[in-house]
Amino acid sequence: MRLPRPPAKRARVEIIPMIDAIFFLLVFFMISTLSMARVKGISLAVPRPIADAASRPPAAADTVILTLTARGDYLLNGTPTAQQAVPAWLKSFLPRHPDAVVVLDIDHSRSTQEMIAIFDQLGHVTRPAGDPIPILLSTGHPATPTKE
Repeated sequence: MRLPRPPAKRARVEIIPMIDAIFFLLVFFMISTLSMARVKGISLAVPRPIADAASRPPAAADTVILTLTARGDYLLNGTPTAQQAVPAWLKSFLPRHPDAVVVLDIDHSRSTQEMIAIFDQLGHVTRPAGDPIPILLSTGHPATPTKE
């Protein structure tokens, strides 16, 4: 006697659990990738622009204006200077003016990479107390302080 066999069930592939698993993997890899990224930034104090030069306050004696012209020349308080001499000049200036602030005035035609290079170069200069010297980025042309 032959017994009837129950009909064989076809295997069903459910796509919903597979989509859930793929989304879990995607989220896991996205979060783990973000946690591995090193985020670097520069702390930057950008002054508000002043409408006209007549209302601009005079620069203080403790303000050092470092200018990078369109031709690539460096000026320290209006005096032409070599790029390599800027940190040494600041190190000699800081003991007499411990509250000095550097205003960086870069011509708009210069690249951002040059600005970052200047920030890196000035980042090694510290005040006599050991804290870093503040560097402000000029949004207009600052008034040149009197020369010493």
